[in-house]
Amino acid sequence: NVELPDWDELDVIPEPVVIESEQVEAALQDIKNRSPRFDEAEEGQGLDSEHAVEMDLVYVKDGEDGPDAQDIRLGLDAPLYGVEEDEWTEKMNGAKVGDEIELSCTFEEGFSKEDWVGENGSVKLTVKKVIKPRAATDEEIAEEAQLDVEELGTKLKERMEAEAERNERNRQADEMLQQILDKRPFQLASNMVEEETKHNMEQQVQQAVQQGADEDEVRQQVEERREEFAAAADQRLKSYFLVRRIAQEEGIKVTKNEMQQALRAISRHHGVDVKTVEKVYTEQGRLDDVASDILTGKVRAFLMKKVEEKHGAVEGETAEA
Repeated sequence: NVELPDWDELDVIPEPVVIESEQVEAALQDIKNRSPRFDEAEEGQGLDSEHAVEMDLVYVKDGEDGPDAQDIRLGLDAPLYGVEEDEWTEKMNGAKVGDEIELSCTFEEGFSKEDWVGENGSVKLTVKKVIKPRAATDEEIAEEAQLDVEELGTKLKERMEAEAERNERNRQADEMLQQILDKRPFQLASNMVEEETKHNMEQQVQQAVQQGADEDEVRQQVEERREEFAAAADQRLKSYFLVRRIAQEEGIKVTKNEMQQALRAISRHHGVDVKTVEKVYTEQGRLDDVASDILTGKVRAFLMKKVEEKHGAVEGETAEA
C-alpha cells in the first residue's frame, strides 16, 4: 500500500551548477596525466624506475616458438604477465636498446595459445627503445580532440557543466523519492527484503571469486556486511515500488516506440541487428528489464520537471514582486 503526498508537500531546492576555472584546470591536468606520451631516452640509458622499454617478444615452449608481439611497453614495476616479479626486476633492471633477454614464464589463464595454458616455458625479449613517460601537453590533447588549443578549455568546461547538470538533476530526483518515502513510509514483506539481500550478497561473492579472490574469505567479509546489504536492498525495493506507484498515478507508460528505440540502441552498441536483439532478450526474459529501465527514467524525468516547475514559479513570483 504505497501512498503519495500532494506534490506541493515536497520541497527540493535546486542547487546552482558552477564550474570554476580551477576545476577545469585540474580536470585537464588529469586528462594529460592519463594520456601519457613516451619520449625516447638518451643513448645509453638503461631501464630504471623513471623509464620504460618498448620491446618485441616471442613465447617459447620446449624449443617451439609460440605467439609473438611487437612494440610492447612495460616498466620496471610492471612485470610481463606470467613472469615472476623478482626475475623480471633482476634481469630487466638496466636493460638497454638492443639487449636480448630470456625470462622464465608460466602460461596463465587467458594465454592466446590455449593448449599451453598451465604449462611453463620462457619469453624472449628484444629491447627496441628505452623511453621516458610524461604527461601529454595541451597541444597534444587538443590535436587528439580535433580542437584548437584555445577551444580545449572551453569545450572541457562545457562538458563538465553538462555532467554537473545531469548529476544535479539526478540528485533532485533522488531527493524527491526520499522525501516521499519520509512523508509516506511503508513497509515491505521481510522475506522479500531477505531474498533480495541474499541475491545481492551472492552476486558480490561471485564477482570477487571471478577476480581471483578466495571464496571462503569473501563470504565471511560479505556476511559481516549483511546489515549494509539489507539496508540497501530495502531502499532499492522501496524505490522500485514507489516509481511504479507514481507511474500509475500520473499515467506514465512505456510505449512500443520507446521499446523499439531502446532495442535499436542496444543493437548499435553490440553491432547486431534489432531482430536478433529482440529475439535474444525475449528468450532470456530481459524485455521486462528494458521496459523497467525506460519507465524508471520517465518517472525520474517527471520528478525533475516537478522541481523545475516549482523553482520557476518561485523565481517568477520574486521577479513580479
